[in-house]
Amino acid sequence: MAVFLLNKNTQMKQFYLMLFFGLASVGINAQEIDRFPIYPGCERYMKDNQKLNGCLQERLATDLKLYTKDDSKKNAEAKPELVKISFVIDQKGVMKDFELIESESDVASKKLLKRLDELVKYNEKRNRKIEPASYRKRSVQFKVTYLGIQNV
Repeated sequence: MAVFLLNKNTQMKQFYLMLFFGLASVGINAQEIDRFPIYPGCERYMKDNQKLNGCLQERLATDLKLYTKDDSKKNAEAKPELVKISFVIDQKGVMKDFELIESESDVASKKLLKRLDELVKYNEKRNRKIEPASYRKRSVQFKVTYLGIQNV
């Protein structure tokens, strides 16, 4: 039974990842930029916006797990809920203006937004900066869409 659940969860994650890359490419083309924001640890992808976007999503998910409190249930009853949010990375590389786009539950969306706020504070304390997007070599504000899974 556990193997079936693992395979189902893996398939679900792959589906969400493919869905995200499809949505993210639309977001990139809708804004005038030369380069996508560079999240800490993604510097090696500086010349490929699609890889920068994927790396930002992966690193953001990883950092949310590592540096914030997940106060959701840690037992078999915990249910993963999809939450889609957007936020801005401003010209200084700060994530702000978090906005809920879609969520399977209010509880999941509130938890994810709280954890994102904690991550912003953590990054500020540690002086971890996101290099902002650029257009014609000038820093520009950039809106990101993030698909997260929150256990509730």
